[in-house]
Amino acid sequence: MEKKECIALIAVKCEVSRDKKLEYLEKMQEKYIRDYAKAHHIVIADVVHSRGLGQMEVNRRFHQIVDLIQRRKADGIIVVNMLAISSNMIDAYTK
Repeated sequence: MEKKECIALIAVKCEVSRDKKLEYLEKMQEKYIRDYAKAHHIVIADVVHSRGLGQMEVNRRFHQIVDLIQRRKADGIIVVNMLAISSNMIDAYTK
């Protein structure tokens, strides 16, 4: 079976002023993604963090990853929390 290469998008909704909590939540989310990837024979090619950025910057990073997929540099994106990278439910379904 051919392994797929995906990009992990770490996106946590958290107040920026709580740096320790943000770091902890990102670490746990990355561990969850890596465990999932290992169980499904997926290679994590890169990890992209949203780091509490605004929605416009999160969208920009998301579309950069989509561009990599379209150019066949990656096979997909793994995201744990779609609401953390979406502005509303419709946005979540169209991403």
